[in-house]
Amino acid sequence: MNTRIIELAEQCGFNYNENFGLTADIGADAEKFAELIISECMSVADLPNDVSGKWDHLLPSEMIAEHFGVE
Repeated sequence: MNTRIIELAEQCGFNYNENFGLTADIGADAEKFAELIISECMSVADLPNDVSGKWDHLLPSEMIAEHFGVE
């Protein structure tokens, strides 16, 4: 699982275990987790695609997928 997703989940009270994936304790906040993912996606979509600050051929959706390691 992508380390950034694990970090966001842990901020919301979820636990990560390599055998079981993400698990939730009582009090884990799924709504906050969703909001953090959306916020992260928005920040990635606003970034230029390369170091020079210019946009290249990647669409924002492709950048988000790459950021989170989703194929």
